[in-house]
Amino acid sequence: MTANKPIMIAILILALIVLVIVGFATGGPSPEDLYKEAYVQVVEQYHAENDEYKFDLVDTDADGVPELVADLPGFHVSLFTYEDGAVRCLMDHWPYGAMGNAGYSYVPEEGIYCNTNSDMAGAIRYTYFMSKHEEGELATDYWVEAINFIDLDGDGIASEEELEASEDFEGTLEYYNETDVEMSESELKETIDGYFGCDWEELVGILGYDSIMKKLNS
Repeated sequence: MTANKPIMIAILILALIVLVIVGFATGGPSPEDLYKEAYVQVVEQYHAENDEYKFDLVDTDADGVPELVADLPGFHVSLFTYEDGAVRCLMDHWPYGAMGNAGYSYVPEEGIYCNTNSDMAGAIRYTYFMSKHEEGELATDYWVEAINFIDLDGDGIASEEELEASEDFEGTLEYYNETDVEMSESELKETIDGYFGCDWEELVGILGYDSIMKKLNS
C-alpha cells in the first residue's frame, strides 16, 4: 500500500531543509565568520600603515552586523560596514581635531551620524547630520549653522569689535535640508531639534591591534 502523495512530498521537503541546515552549519562559514574575516583584512591593512591605530566594533544601525572603527587618534578616523558580502567604507580617513572639528559621533542602532566644527573660534558653528545612502560614504541629510556674533558690517567675518559687542548675544540658528524630502521650516526644525536631543556616542577607537584581533578571531 503506497503512502499518501502529499505526505511523501512534505517529508521530502522537510528532509531537504534539514540537509541544507546541517550542511550550512558544518560545511561553510557563518555570516558572522564572513564579516569577521573581512574586518581582519582591514585591521591588518591599517595596522601595517601605522601601529598607533585604535579600533572598535560598534552597532550603528542594528542590521545584525557591527561596524568597524579604525581611528588614528588626533588625526583621522575611518568607518567600515559589511553588506552584500563585501566591506563598504563609510568614512575614509575623515580628519578631526583641526580647524575647529570636534570629531564624529553616532546614535547606536539608529544609523544617524553627526559632525560639528566651527570657524573664528566658535563665532560660527556648523553641525552636520548624516546617514548611509545607497552607495559611497556617509552623506549629509541636514545641517545647522549657528551664528554666535552680531555681524555689524554684514561681511560674515567676526571682527574683534563685533565679538566684543556680542558678549550677551544668544545667537541664531539656520536650518538646512539636503534630502529629497520636502519640509516646511517648522518640520525641518522639529526634525533637527529631535536629532540634537538624541543620545550620541563618540565614534573613536579604543582597542589596540591585539585586542581587536582577539575579538575578531573569537
